[in-house]
Amino acid sequence: MIFEKLKEIFGERIKKNYPLYKLGILSRGKIEYFLEIFNLEELSKFFEIKPQDKNYYVIGAGSNTVADDKLIKGFIIKLGGDFKKIEFKNSTVVVGSGVVLRELVKESMKRGLSGIEFLIGIPGTVGGAMKMNAGCFGKEILDYVKEIEIFKNGKVYKKTAFKYSYRQGPVKDDEILLFTKMRLKKKTKREVKKRIHEYMMRRKKRNLFHPNSKGSVFLNPKNKKAWKLIDEMSLRGFSVGTVRVWERNPNFFVWRRRSKGRDFYKLMRKIMDKVYKEKGIRLKPEINFIGYED
Repeated sequence: MIFEKLKEIFGERIKKNYPLYKLGILSRGKIEYFLEIFNLEELSKFFEIKPQDKNYYVIGAGSNTVADDKLIKGFIIKLGGDFKKIEFKNSTVVVGSGVVLRELVKESMKRGLSGIEFLIGIPGTVGGAMKMNAGCFGKEILDYVKEIEIFKNGKVYKKTAFKYSYRQGPVKDDEILLFTKMRLKKKTKREVKKRIHEYMMRRKKRNLFHPNSKGSVFLNPKNKKAWKLIDEMSLRGFSVGTVRVWERNPNFFVWRRRSKGRDFYKLMRKIMDKVYKEKGIRLKPEINFIGYED
């Protein structure tokens, strides 16, 4: 009944028992329903139809998400269409939550707008970056944000004053980010391009990229580095199934093609337990997990 109602509105965009790996998520499982939503009207209609007892998850590129290897009940929704637009006016940019970070950085560079070059090597979308206040090299995306537009309980709200901290953005679990307004600085295109190149080289030097990884697995504890805690326990190369701690950066897990999300999760739990037992420090994951109950 739900599927038929949604299909009347969204047509072939509503999928049933959809493979999660096709969404960039590390998993051999499936989601009960997957839907890409193109505008605010469609988003409102979705929540009018969705049963209250059905879970839903909003994803961007899936670059920071791992799911269990089973059929997960509920919905995954992805924002496209209007939510993938970028509008520039002088040094201000309004960007949809579905825009890929790399695209935002490059479009800003074309206009000689500076400030967010550090985002160039971070995979994922603006929505995901805002949720976790993504950053690196001492910079965070929220440092450049002036206003956000969110969807909650069928209504749209704007926020101009909000709190954020290390890997914690202003978007709550019961809110969906629609658009973000950012203020950048005017530079020359050449200057911005140079800064982008410098950040890419810094990421390469610090081993902050691997094609089969989800980036940093753990948040840095206060006054500590997660990678260093793992390294001090000689856990480089430690593995569960086909997922292992990367030898070049122990806060990255890497895997072979079509590895299991459950192996990633088990490896994470083992590392957390070992660090707590030896160091007395509880590591917290930076990854989003779907479908795990323990």
